[in-house]
Amino acid sequence: MATTDKAFDERIRAELTPELSIIRPLGQGSVAAVYLAREPDLDRQVAVKVILPKHARDDTTRRRFEREARAAARINHPNVTAVFRVGRLSDELPYLVMEYVDGRNLEDELAAAGDLSVDEGRDILRQLAGGLAAAHAEGIVHRDVKPANVLRERGTGRVVLTDFGLAAARDRAEETTKLTMVGQVLGSLEYVSPEHLLGEELTELADVYSLGVLAYHVFAGRGPYEAESAAAMTQAHMSSQPIPLTDLRSDVDSGLSRLLVRCLAKRPAQRPTPEAIARELDGSAGSSGANDAPPEADTALGQFLDELKRRRVYKVGAAYLGATVVLISLMDGVESALQLTPAGSRTILGIVLGGLPVTLALSWMFDLRAGRIERTRDAEEGGVLRNRVIPAVALVLSLVLAGLVWWGIQLLG
Repeated sequence: MATTDKAFDERIRAELTPELSIIRPLGQGSVAAVYLAREPDLDRQVAVKVILPKHARDDTTRRRFEREARAAARINHPNVTAVFRVGRLSDELPYLVMEYVDGRNLEDELAAAGDLSVDEGRDILRQLAGGLAAAHAEGIVHRDVKPANVLRERGTGRVVLTDFGLAAARDRAEETTKLTMVGQVLGSLEYVSPEHLLGEELTELADVYSLGVLAYHVFAGRGPYEAESAAAMTQAHMSSQPIPLTDLRSDVDSGLSRLLVRCLAKRPAQRPTPEAIARELDGSAGSSGANDAPPEADTALGQFLDELKRRRVYKVGAAYLGATVVLISLMDGVESALQLTPAGSRTILGIVLGGLPVTLALSWMFDLRAGRIERTRDAEEGGVLRNRVIPAVALVLSLVLAGLVWWGIQLLG
């Protein structure tokens, strides 16, 4: 964090007295300043985070700040920063009073100390997994798990996950979407998951991917991929396999290396849960991960079913079938209102039923995003065969099937 503005420091000191006694600034970022303070009534030290005046009229920043307070306040766990309350200054600038952790962030500690011991690294990862499990139990996805957002307490070694400014609650998905530009990647590129880059809905398993990247920095002092640019890093997240940790550090056991590879699986369903990670690192599940669900077989069928889910094809199909059932139930009324002949009725029914496979094929290839129709982005670089030929063949087969359905209805009529 950068140094704070002295005039702003004095203002904060004057406005918060006597409720809080400001001891000293802890630093300032691009959005907020943080101060060490003392609560006289409870005789405890706290951290006070205040939005900077330049963001006073930025409604999006203010709402994100307040969302951080709401998100963190819902979590009660020793490995997550506790938020005590939220207040406002005289000009309505919001501030929050939270737990003060006497220590450095993990990014600074790793830069100063270099590699940590394997046992020390395992303990850090285990504590973070516990904190994430507690956040996820409250429906909170952090979305920005990285060393700079992890504090390590001096003396105790307690690890605390902080900065929930980008956190998203599952039950507030609509609000979160409004606070995020379409296609914008929040967080640090080196730590974001493949589904984050694709603009898909983020689940708790996106945090697990970020935790896996963080673990590489803890154990090896570098990330899991070879990437010299933002474009190369994006491509690596999408399609490259992580370098086995045992190739980067010889004293790491193979069980831990395999665990991190699972954390970095491209498909979220193949990643372990934070609870499973914590159990495995604690030794209760053994280094082989026996109590964790095995990764899905990487078969062609498995990839196809996963793509159907990712491209929301099943949702489109369910909606279309529902509309078709409603139409068929109202067919008698439609025939009377439009004075259709039996042949006309069969033609309409044939078109409706035959349109289902066409709709499914189109939903595979295209997506609706912010009122626009876009070609669905591919999860992996599968080459021309997977990304172009297979969808084209699917569309042709769907048209043929639609024609056969229509022809069959005509024959039955």
